[in-house]
Amino acid sequence: MIQPVFILGIHGRSGTNFLFQLLGLHPDVVFPKHPGEDFLVAYLPHLESFDQALVNRWNDRWGDSAQKSLELKDSLSRGMIDYLAPDGALEEDAKILLTKTPSTENLHLFPTFFPDAKLIIITRDGRDVAESGFRSGFWPHEVCFQEWKQSAQRIRAFKEANPNSQQLMVVKYEDLLNELSSTLPELLKHCGLDEALFDYSKAAELPVFGSSTYRGKTEKLNWVPEQKTESFKPTQRWAAWPDRLKARYHWVCGEEAEELGYKSFDEHSKGIRLPDNLLQDLYLGLKRQFGPWIRKYYPAS
Repeated sequence: MIQPVFILGIHGRSGTNFLFQLLGLHPDVVFPKHPGEDFLVAYLPHLESFDQALVNRWNDRWGDSAQKSLELKDSLSRGMIDYLAPDGALEEDAKILLTKTPSTENLHLFPTFFPDAKLIIITRDGRDVAESGFRSGFWPHEVCFQEWKQSAQRIRAFKEANPNSQQLMVVKYEDLLNELSSTLPELLKHCGLDEALFDYSKAAELPVFGSSTYRGKTEKLNWVPEQKTESFKPTQRWAAWPDRLKARYHWVCGEEAEELGYKSFDEHSKGIRLPDNLLQDLYLGLKRQFGPWIRKYYPAS
């Protein structure tokens, strides 16, 4: 039976596609029919609500509702895997179905719907994530800071709720980039893949996909494979940030960054910018509280 492996990124621009392509070099891995990022885990609450609504409607004399709920979730899970699997893949032996999404939204529901699936979460330094997305035109720095922090908190909560989980493996994008030969064996083992069949030479030559700055012959962001050269430097592009932005990142993400094994900036810059950070937090709080009301009654033209 085919074994699904879910790759979830801590955020967009965190290396999910890179890891997806990397593991896809193994001959026992098959890619899904879905051409991009499926977001199946992100929208599991809809299936959870569907399951609960049905179970609550069923009469107890028809059988154990809790057991029927488990059976329904299992059927929904198998349906999602069937949807992803390419034609004929379900009949093949010893195959891994790989899928990816750059989000940890509703991560807590993963074991409920996919109790037998493997999960890999790829993290990346929040500063590099923010700068990459900013240069790509995806988000302002502040938006990314807040979302990266929330995602890091989800990962922490999942690990605390599942301390002995054999499902989860967390890997750093930076380790794949700089220490591939020592990082990949554990990943392959986690997925149940034979390391002897993996072609490390192809892995070392894997092209760049969707870089915010390394775009080949076009100025536009694209996912056309580009061969790496020594000029490809995907880390520390945030080094030229002004002190204000560095202090803001440390204020928002510093604790979570250090928990995940990343450096942040010094406490001293955080202290100097205390009034600015408090005002920014106040503004964001008011925006969350009243933004929906303002958009409802004063829609943009």
